[in-house]
Amino acid sequence: MRLAYHIEVSKKAYVLLLITALLHLFSIVFKQLVIQQVHNMRNLDQNISYNAIKVKSLRSNNDFLNDLHLIYYLNNVNFISELNEYASNLAKLNSNNKDLSEKKTEEAREYYFNKLQSLHKRGYLYKYDNFYLLYNLFEEDDFFKSTETYNKFKIYYEYFKSEVDKDQPNLFLKFNKVTKSQEEKKENFKTYSEIFGYHELFGEDLDDFYKDIKKDLHGDLLRQFIKQYYFIETYNDNKNLKNYYLILSILFQIFGLTFLLLLFKELITIFNVKR
Repeated sequence: MRLAYHIEVSKKAYVLLLITALLHLFSIVFKQLVIQQVHNMRNLDQNISYNAIKVKSLRSNNDFLNDLHLIYYLNNVNFISELNEYASNLAKLNSNNKDLSEKKTEEAREYYFNKLQSLHKRGYLYKYDNFYLLYNLFEEDDFFKSTETYNKFKIYYEYFKSEVDKDQPNLFLKFNKVTKSQEEKKENFKTYSEIFGYHELFGEDLDDFYKDIKKDLHGDLLRQFIKQYYFIETYNDNKNLKNYYLILSILFQIFGLTFLLLLFKELITIFNVKR
C-alpha cells in the first residue's frame, strides 16, 4: 500500500523562502565583492612596492647629483680663484719689481707658469670627467634619456669634445712666460682672457646642466610621490570597502540562516497541523 502526503504550503512559507534566497544571494554577491577588493588590493600592493623602489632610486640619484654638483661647484670656484692668483703673480713678476733678484724672479716665473699650465690642463680634464660622468648617467638611465635635457646635453657634449680637442692644446702656445714690452703684456692678457673665458664658459654651462638635470629629477620625484600617495590612499579605500563588504556578507548570511530556520519552523508547524 502506498502512502501519499499532500501538504499545502502557506504564503508565509513562500515569503520566508523568498527572503532566505534573497539574503543568501546578497551574501554571495558581497563575498564576490570582497574577493574583487582583495584582488585590487594585491595589485595596488605590487604598485606601491614597485613605486617605493622607484622613489628610493630617484632619491638616491638626487642625493648623488646634489653631492656631485656641490663638489663640482666648490672645485670650480677654487679653480677660478687659483687661476686668477697664478696669473696675477706671474704678471707681478713681469713688472718692474726689484724686490727679488733676477735668479729668484726667473725661478718664481717658472714656478707660476708651470702651475698655471698644469692648472689649465687639470681644469680641462676635470670638466671632461664631469661631462663624461653626466653622459654615462644619461645613457644608462631610461628616465634621463626621456628628458629634453638629454637631447640638449648630447649635442653640447659633442661640441665640448670638439672644442677642447681643437683649442685646449694650443691655448698656452700663445702665452709668454716673460713679458717686457706693453705689447707683449697686452698679448698675454688677451691669451689669459681666452683661457679664463674657456674655463668660465664650459664651467657655467656644466653647472647649468647639473641644475637642469636636478630640475628634471625633482619633477619626476614629485610625480612619483604623488603617485605613491594616490596608490596608498586607493589601497586604504579598497581595504575599507573590503571590510564593509565582508561585514555585509556576514550579516546577510546570518539573516539568511535566521530566515532559513524560520522557514523550517513554519514547515514543521504546517506538517504537524496537517498530520
